[in-house]
Amino acid sequence: MNTKAKKYEKEILEAIQGKPVFCFKDIFIHYSGITRQYAYAIGVDKSDKIKDIIETNKQKGKVSMLAKWIDSDNATLQIAAMRLIGDDDTRRKLNQQYVDHTTGGEKITGFEVTIKKNK
Repeated sequence: MNTKAKKYEKEILEAIQGKPVFCFKDIFIHYSGITRQYAYAIGVDKSDKIKDIIETNKQKGKVSMLAKWIDSDNATLQIAAMRLIGDDDTRRKLNQQYVDHTTGGEKITGFEVTIKKNK
């Protein structure tokens, strides 16, 4: 990273500390020292320090929302939470659609299919 990029990286890190930044473009809500296009042009978007803060914020956001969904009385949010934290078997059970392929409660058996050819 060049000198300009390091300078802006430092300023950006100070500006976004503790702010709800979940992707690179969110930085420019809290920092106006340069434009987003210029930041990309000089390579600030490749900063591991900035990427780490963004990833940490995403993880904190996920944990926070998941806790709210679990504590909620809203069944839809609780199911969404179970889909996120459940294993594959749990997710399949939550998403399973049962289709009854019976007639009057009895299985359909012994049917024939006839294909007629048009002449």
